[in-house]
Order: sequence, then structure tokens, then C-alpha cells
Amino acid sequence: MLVGVCGSRHLPPGASYAIANRVAELLASGHDIVTGCALGTDSAAIGAALGLNRPHQLTVMAAFGRRGTGAIPGCSSPAAVAAAAAAGANVQYWTGGRPPTIPARARLARRSLAMLRYLLNDGGALLACPNSSPPPWLGPGRQWQTTGSGTWSAIAWAAGNDLPVYLLPLAGCRDLSLEPGLLKIQTGLFNGLLKFRTVCMRLNALTD
Repeated sequence: MLVGVCGSRHLPPGASYAIANRVAELLASGHDIVTGCALGTDSAAIGAALGLNRPHQLTVMAAFGRRGTGAIPGCSSPAAVAAAAAAGANVQYWTGGRPPTIPARARLARRSLAMLRYLLNDGGALLACPNSSPPPWLGPGRQWQTTGSGTWSAIAWAAGNDLPVYLLPLAGCRDLSLEPGLLKIQTGLFNGLLKFRTVCMRLNALTD
């Protein structure tokens, strides 16, 4: 199965290891990984694949071009993407469109949507690593919603389009509640992760 990995660019202590460890388990089980081009979660996923010498199981969707052309300061990780490309991973450049026609924020959203649609068409799942609680008004939707958090926007879109979502909450999600019937502990492949269920629920039920 194809598993997409997205999450915060700003990781609390220990989070990079936790993400890389989870991705390594998925790779070792034979699952392919697709992720973005950013600092933090994306870079941890890329590092896990390269650390296991499994670039053939890795796809990277970059919002910039080769040699870091158009990379977004403080957001993009050209070094991680370059390392993936050098190792033989499938790197797709400019997946969010090219500047200056498309501004940075829009490129990032379009890149995320490209990954989500790729997962949906492939029958995959999303592993999301949020480091904050969702906005109280946010609910699943078939359209992209601007939330101030690309991770939660991706989760909401996935939930609204019936793409399975699994959460690996980071330290900033300490107030994320386990609503019965909304999140549940999974067994097997995603053991220990929280399964985001998409039937008759709202994201704001996650907040206290």
C-alpha cells in the first residue's frame, strides 16, 4: 500500500525520531512512501527511507525545481530532496506549479493536494503528524480549507474525500482528546496510531 506522510515543519524534541521510526516500520513491511519537500516531518520521512537504503520505495513531491530553484526559505528542504534524488528516489518537481505565476502559499497547498489525490487514486492512506490542535470550526470537506496549518487542511480534505487518515500526534497536540467513535487505536500495520474515522463526525470534536 502507498502511504503518504505529512506533518509539521517544526518538530518538538524526539518527534523526528518517532516519525522516522514509524516510516521505517512501514518501509520494512513493504509499503511505499510519498511525502513532500519541507523541513520537519517530510525530511524525517525522507531520511528514514534513505537510512534503510530504500529509495526505490520513496516518492518526493517538491514545490520547487532541481537544485533548489524556487525553494521557499524557512519551509523547503532542498538538501533532503537533493539527497533523495541522488539516491534514486522518484522526485517530482514543481508539483505545486511554478513561480512567479503561483505564490509560495498556493504552491504548498497545490503540492499537498497533488499528493492527496495521488494517494486517493492509488487506494493509499495518509499518515499525518500534527503538532497543534485543529481550529474549532474545522470539519471534513471535499474542498481544500485554509486553516493556518497545512497538516490539518490535509487531514480535513482527506476525511472529506474518504481517504483513510492515521494520526501520529506530536507534543503540541497534548489537548487532542480521544472521542469515542471518532478516533480509535488500530492494530496491525498502524499499531499505536490513531485512526481518523470519517463517518458522521466533525474535526472540532477533537478539541476540549
